[in-house]
Order: sequence, then structure tokens, then C-alpha cells
Amino acid sequence: MEVVSEGRKRIVSPGHEEQGGPLAETFLARINAPNEIKERVVPLVKHHLAHLQTASDRSVRRLANSLKPATIAELCLVMTADHFGRPPKPRVIHEGVTALQVKAAEQHLRDSAPKPLLQGRHLIARGMQPGRPFGTLLDQAFEAQLEGAFTDLEGALRWLEEHS
Repeated sequence: MEVVSEGRKRIVSPGHEEQGGPLAETFLARINAPNEIKERVVPLVKHHLAHLQTASDRSVRRLANSLKPATIAELCLVMTADHFGRPPKPRVIHEGVTALQVKAAEQHLRDSAPKPLLQGRHLIARGMQPGRPFGTLLDQAFEAQLEGAFTDLEGALRWLEEHS
């Protein structure tokens, strides 16, 4: 869609982030891209506007988890390329990309998704038996970790005491 802003014609595409994921999937399937490529590219397309949101610790953890196997470092490259591809805008890295990089580096999530702190071995050590409730509890713990309920194993074990 073409709009006039600040006396210039601009092309805007509201909602294109949501529509981009399925379009990327369709395109990659049509060209027979390997699954490894699809698994990395589609999340990058779906989240390429994440730098326009405020980067909180929680949002960065959730974003890194949503991107896997792609990474925040790769997403920042895509966002920068997207921004540079919009002349006449200056070729400057968007401040949101920089903020995202800083937050991701602080949490050691620039090149990988968060890994669950609480593991099955911790539940077994507490006398729990593997089974469906076991998996459910581990899923709940990881969700709590992403939300910021704990950030280290000691906190995870405290969380376990309160929730088992």
C-alpha cells in the first residue's frame, strides 16, 4: 500500500510480519529448500519486527526460545538488512536492534535459546518417578523460567519445592 508521509510516497505493508511466516513456508516448500533451512528462516521472518518492541529480559528469553534453531544474532542481521533495504532511510542500525543485542548478550542468549535449568535428574533426586506428571512439571518449570520466576538452578530447585 502506498501512503504519503512527510511529503514523500512510502510503501507500507501492515500485518506483513504475521503473513510473512506462511508465505516464507510456501516459498521454501516450492523451491524444495531443505528442512534445516526452513526451520531457521521461517522464525526469522515471523519475528523480523521484534526490534520495534521494548526489549525486556522476559521478552528476550521468549524471543530466543521462539526463534530456535535460529538465534537472536541471526535475527539482528535480518532486521538490519530489512532496515537497510528501505531507502531513503539512512543506513544506520536501528536502536531497537542494538537494545535487543545488548539484552541478549546480558542473558547469554545471543547465539542460543534458553535451556531448561530444571532437568529430570533433579526430579528423580527428589524421589519423583518419571511419567506424564513428571513431563508436565518440567514444562511448567521451563515456562516459569521463561517468565523470570528463577534464573539459576538454586532458584529452580526452590520453585520445585513450592510446586511439587
